[in-house]
Amino acid sequence: MFRMRVCAVAGMLFTLVAGCPSSQPGKGLADPVDMDPGSGMDPGNDTDPGDGTDPVDNDETGLIVETVAGSATASLDVYDAATNARVLQAESTDELIELDPGEYTVTEYFNESFVIAPLVQVTAGQVTRVRLGAVTVSTVSGSEGVTYDIYDATGETLLDQVNDSDLIRAVPAGTYVLKEYFNDAFDIARDVVVTEGAVTTIPLGAVRLITVEGAETETYDIFDGTGQTLLDRVNDTE
Repeated sequence: MFRMRVCAVAGMLFTLVAGCPSSQPGKGLADPVDMDPGSGMDPGNDTDPGDGTDPVDNDETGLIVETVAGSATASLDVYDAATNARVLQAESTDELIELDPGEYTVTEYFNESFVIAPLVQVTAGQVTRVRLGAVTVSTVSGSEGVTYDIYDATGETLLDQVNDSDLIRAVPAGTYVLKEYFNDAFDIARDVVVTEGAVTTIPLGAVRLITVEGAETETYDIFDGTGQTLLDRVNDTE
C-alpha cells in the first residue's frame, strides 16, 4: 500500500510517496510424524515444543490458541497473571483474543485446574500464538465407545472429561494419564506424551465373553491382573 500526498508550493508540484512495512507471517503447525507403534502410543513428532508460544508482528494485539486440524474447538478463560483476576471468559480457540499488552494465564473455560498456557506474554502490535497438541482414544470396530477422563502426569489431578472415544481432544503439550470416566481405578493409559501440533492416539483392544447357543447371557466384572482391583462391570455377554 502507498500513501501519496500532493503539495503545490510556489507553482511547483511535489509528490511524496511513503511505503508501509509488510507483516511478518506466523509459523504454521508442525506436521505430525509417525512414531514406533510398538509402544501403543503415537505422539506424532519428536520436535522440541519449546514454550508453545510465538509472538508475530501484527496490527492487532492479543493471542490465538491454535488447535490441531480435526480437533474439537475449546472455550477458554484468560486471567491476568499478576493479579490472577479473570479478564475474559468463554473465548474460543483458533480465534484472535484481543488483549492489552501484559502477561496472562489461559485456562479451560470454567476449569482453573486445567491450565492451557501459563504466563503468556502479549506485546503491543503483536499476536502471540499458543500451539496445542491433541489426544484421541481409538476403539476396536464393533466395540462400545469409551468415555474417559484426562488427568495430569501424576494421575491425581482431574483436568478434563471427554464425552466419547474417537474424538480428537485438544490439550497442551505435556504428559497425561487417561482413566475411565468416573472410575479412577481403571487406567486406560499412563505416561501419554502429547507434543505441540500433533495428535497422540491411544489404540484400545477389547474383550468379549461368548456363551454357547441357547444358554443364558451372563453379566461379569473385570479386575486387574492381581484380581484384587475391580475395574469395570459388563452388563451382558456378547
